Amino acid sequence: MHALICSNLVVIIRDETRHVMIGLFASLPFSREKSADLLLRLISPTRHFHLLHSHPRFPFCCLHPSHTAFRVLHKATEVPAMSSINHQNVEEARLTGTGAELRAEDCIYLAAKSNQQVDYLERLTSGDQLGLVLPEGTAIYPANQMRIHAEDGGEFQLASFMESLNTSFLGNVLFYSPCLPSTHTFLSQNFHALPIGTVCIADSQRQGKGRAGNAWVSPKGCLMFSFTLQMNNGRILPFLQYVVTLAIVEAVEMVSFNKQMRAPDLRIKWPNDIYAKGMKIGGVLCTSTYNSSKFKIVIGIGLNVKNQEPTTCLDSLVHEFDSDANAFSREEILAAFLWKFESLYQVFLDQGFSALESTYYRYWLHSGQKVEIKEDMDSASGSKVPVTIEGLTSSGFLLAVDEHSEKYELHPDGNSFDFLQGLIRRKLQV
Repeated sequence: MHALICSNLVVIIRDETRHVMIGLFASLPFSREKSADLLLRLISPTRHFHLLHSHPRFPFCCLHPSHTAFRVLHKATEVPAMSSINHQNVEEARLTGTGAELRAEDCIYLAAKSNQQVDYLERLTSGDQLGLVLPEGTAIYPANQMRIHAEDGGEFQLASFMESLNTSFLGNVLFYSPCLPSTHTFLSQNFHALPIGTVCIADSQRQGKGRAGNAWVSPKGCLMFSFTLQMNNGRILPFLQYVVTLAIVEAVEMVSFNKQMRAPDLRIKWPNDIYAKGMKIGGVLCTSTYNSSKFKIVIGIGLNVKNQEPTTCLDSLVHEFDSDANAFSREEILAAFLWKFESLYQVFLDQGFSALESTYYRYWLHSGQKVEIKEDMDSASGSKVPVTIEGLTSSGFLLAVDEHSEKYELHPDGNSFDFLQGLIRRKLQV
């Protein structure tokens, strides 16, 4: 063993296991976590340590600057006490913000539901080589070390959400950050290291992802999250986004019922948008990669809960007909969505989308809708053919019929921002 003594902190390194034993020998005027963080930074102010894990058996865990993580093995009382720390140095560190305060964008909090996933959480935060890719400057902290970053109290209430969660696998591991570049990117980059059903949520995003690479506006007040799935059957994969939009609408209805208030009239705009009163209020992004005979899927959802601009929001919709109605919370909507989607997803896997299709059509905007299809897509003045939308085809595109009762499958042209403004038709064989 090798020992490094610095002020009144002793670090004992066990080379054969790459573990570290750390003892604290001072009573500092801060919480245990902040004290540990300060002491680590006092050892080497020019090297950045991140406090990662707090556990009843251990004072704390830390991430070494080399990005090799070590687990703390012994309490301070198991090592002989030393003289008191230089409190002047500690006070200087506190006043200059060294280690004691973290910016919202530096923090990703991790929570787990089941005992098995709690073990995963401990592995992750204690440094097993899981190969996570984190946004620059961020570190992962267990949920029990969550700090208040917003003065307005608008942060996601992680503890109450986990208590209300009632799913078998969705959300059992959840990452939360007050501010991330993108929840979708985070899960896509770390899919290999995360359990299926992992959820990532942020209060705001700096680089939110939309369809076709478009930026997704992601201010506070929206429910913005992503989650992971894995499927074997690629033939039904195009229908997955329809199951997601259905689950969103039904989850809002379920929450409204539980709150004993009238549900807002939400509609599904093909293929992946949520509308209310003719205005977009939410959207879905599904991406997948194929590897080892499996489709690895990340689903991202954005839903405007609180912001009246630029279109409308859930709270505004319910207050229009009941000014005393209780506001929606992101926590209750997310919990309801995960429960509802998990139920619909199982039906989808067992019976296909046909088992959900009639329910889906109750909410979508397009039954009987008339659209015009250009005969010559390369000509600005090409003639247009009117067709009527009847439903979905077996491959997940729009099914339409013309005035001669000819059936067509309508595909987006890939160029139009509005799918219905740029459709290509393919005649279906009877």
